[in-house]
Amino acid sequence: MKNCLLVIILSLFIVVSACKKENRLESKLEGTWEKRHVIGFLPPDLQGDRPPGNGEIYKFQGNNFERQTGGKITNSGTFSVLNEKSNHNEKLEFKLVLDGDKYDSSIPFKMTGEKLVLHFGALASDGAIETYARLSHKSK
Repeated sequence: MKNCLLVIILSLFIVVSACKKENRLESKLEGTWEKRHVIGFLPPDLQGDRPPGNGEIYKFQGNNFERQTGGKITNSGTFSVLNEKSNHNEKLEFKLVLDGDKYDSSIPFKMTGEKLVLHFGALASDGAIETYARLSHKSK
């Protein structure tokens, strides 16, 4: 009986810990991000560095997102973070799920400091990796 109770308590602890980590990531995503680099299966003129002020933006606030291009909202909806491992040219632990997104609804990603890296598709065949820099911590 004690062993069974211990297993249940440990299982609950693991579930709660995983949820808290995902919630922390959602709150760390909050703010405005601007695209700074693209690499992948794209024409050469669409790859490479993007200058500051290029207008290719993701905004995350609460559980809502907006995608902007040239100051216009091109997509919006709600988002969540899943603790789901994937192997897109490197091992990634999390997926960004964009509900209401017209194109990609589940995007493997990583975050390091003020940098957000989104992995679209399978880079070797038809995907791209987009790197974003944080412009602000809170969306306006």
